[in-house]
Amino acid sequence: MWLLLLSWTRLATGARESPLTRALYEAQPLRPAEEELSLELPVTDAAREAIDETLASRAFHGTTTVAFCFDGGVACAVDSRASMGSYVGSSKTEKVIPFSRHVLGTMAGSAADCSHFIRLVSARAKLHELEEGERLTTAAAARVLATALRRQPRGLGLSVGTMIMGIDDGEPGLVYVDSEGSRVDGTLFAVGSGSTFAYSVLDAEYRPNMDKDAALALVEKAVLTAANRDAYSGGIVNVYFVDKHTGLWSRVKRLDSDDILSRSDR
Repeated sequence: MWLLLLSWTRLATGARESPLTRALYEAQPLRPAEEELSLELPVTDAAREAIDETLASRAFHGTTTVAFCFDGGVACAVDSRASMGSYVGSSKTEKVIPFSRHVLGTMAGSAADCSHFIRLVSARAKLHELEEGERLTTAAAARVLATALRRQPRGLGLSVGTMIMGIDDGEPGLVYVDSEGSRVDGTLFAVGSGSTFAYSVLDAEYRPNMDKDAALALVEKAVLTAANRDAYSGGIVNVYFVDKHTGLWSRVKRLDSDDILSRSDR
């Protein structure tokens, strides 16, 4: 009935019809409530790449983590800055996660990815101690992490660069594991966006037979140098030591890189 009335009004008024009248006249009856309207828009490859790039830029990235073996054990230092694209997402990110009282893991890459998989291995280490009555070794922890990463479907965009350190059979152990599931044994690694600057210090001053004080001073210097040159590194520098004799790790120092670097520029 209302359509007939609108039709008569339209004929009667001619060019003087209002936009509202025209809209009502051209309107279609409402769909029944049980019918659902579904609209799928095509997404091009370029659009998918743009979406992936945007999501990646919002993930927490950017870091400098350093660790090396020496006669007294393993020395390690990490920064605490996490970046989101060109922004500083956090200056208090904890980039060392303990697997146990004897094994440590560092984070570089996506904070969420690293944290998830390192905590997964940490749970596995606790379960191993309960079931077997012995601690999970550094090599075994690295193997568990590498296996978990290799089992992930390709193309997920995982970003993981982890150093695992501890004392196995009385000797310092250090293993690097990445998001592809690669596992590399070594005595010295620097991982993250500031690793190039850290390596410049380590290559010049590292010696396997250095004492504990010199080793801890060197890892601290390497991370501070990276924090001074790399925009994605900085914040609090945490220094750790894994004792060769006790097999236990401890955090020996916590310092503000911004405060130290600002004083050194005066």
